[in-house]
Amino acid sequence: MYRLCVLFMSLFLIVGASYKADASEISGASILNDLQKGGYILYVRHGDATVGEDQQNFSLADCSTQRNLSALGREQAEKYGNAILGDHKGYQVVGTLKLEDVLQLAGMQ
Repeated sequence: MYRLCVLFMSLFLIVGASYKADASEISGASILNDLQKGGYILYVRHGDATVGEDQQNFSLADCSTQRNLSALGREQAEKYGNAILGDHKGYQVVGTLKLEDVLQLAGMQ
């Protein structure tokens, strides 16, 4: 949860720094509306993942050997995606995730 809070704080700082309105006019809803209109680049880290070191038999071809999103991480990713993307389709996703993370997130859409 701490990481999710840091993520959202970072997002609002980045968006807030480029926002042209008075600080008194900025609300979470207006930021989300602007994001959904497009013209922003969001860099997002994954949600909570299973902890620990990579296994000795680590393989990109075998997802079970990787540190994957935890149940909480999958929930965080789904909530974040719904909050940012909503029902709008005017966005483009560019992935920089590990293969397993991409496969997990793709299955949520």
